[in-house]
Amino acid sequence: MFYKQQLIKGFFAGGAITAITDRTTYSTETTARVPGADLSQSTYYLGAAGNAEKCFFSGGSGFGAIANRTTYSTETTAAVSGANLSLSASELSATGNAEKCFFSGGYSGGRLAKADRTTYSTETTARVNGADLSLARHGHAAAGNSEKGFFSGGTIGSDPGVATADRTTYSTETTAAVTGANISQARRYLAATGNAEKGFFSGGATSSEVATADRTTYSTETTAAVTGANLSQVRRLLAAASNVEKGFFSGGLGTSAVATADRIAYSTETTAAVTGANLSLARFGPAAA
Repeated sequence: MFYKQQLIKGFFAGGAITAITDRTTYSTETTARVPGADLSQSTYYLGAAGNAEKCFFSGGSGFGAIANRTTYSTETTAAVSGANLSLSASELSATGNAEKCFFSGGYSGGRLAKADRTTYSTETTARVNGADLSLARHGHAAAGNSEKGFFSGGTIGSDPGVATADRTTYSTETTAAVTGANISQARRYLAATGNAEKGFFSGGATSSEVATADRTTYSTETTAAVTGANLSQVRRLLAAASNVEKGFFSGGLGTSAVATADRIAYSTETTAAVTGANLSLARFGPAAA
């Protein structure tokens, strides 16, 4: 069973610069502050991924390599040193399946291609060279299903962004560029989430912020722009989480930090603002799982 079938809520944590964690409940499309789930310290530009029971928020600016585990049933968060990243990194992204996830790319005094695997059962993280990205970059986004994940977009320096899509295959723990899955518009600081069939890579920035939504279809490993799924407002440095039916793209930075939450319905591939799901605090650079 694809684990997202069991998800009833998503957590949006951190952001410039706070430890705050908000819970978005999918059935009611509402968001509330959850103090017990706050990160162990304030950070932003971190990565996050999880399964049906827990998720890990790892890395981030000023956060080093620290990994925090959020347990869904108790809505509590704690630092787990055994799950720390192999190297301090910010502006990384993560995705995985029910057993493990990969935190890949990022920035640490320079652009990174490295991939770290976090195993949920043992709550440990290890470097996996074969899963390294094909292009060292930061400010990218990731989404996937139970078999593979795609790391797409990002920046390689003083550029408007790249369109590159890398596929990480979980069974072999290897990564390869898939040009057919490249996003339609080169951009950085976007967010991504999806279900078992497809992922949406939305928002970000080129020379300025955009609302663009691209759909990556996992079975064909192809990506196409879907204008009906565009965000309700242009922004970058946002975060996204979802279950099998819908996802929420929340927070970010336009002309200023926002709390905006946009819901994407996978069946119709349309996006709309949902004010009841807005974050409790306007902020950019959070992570979500």
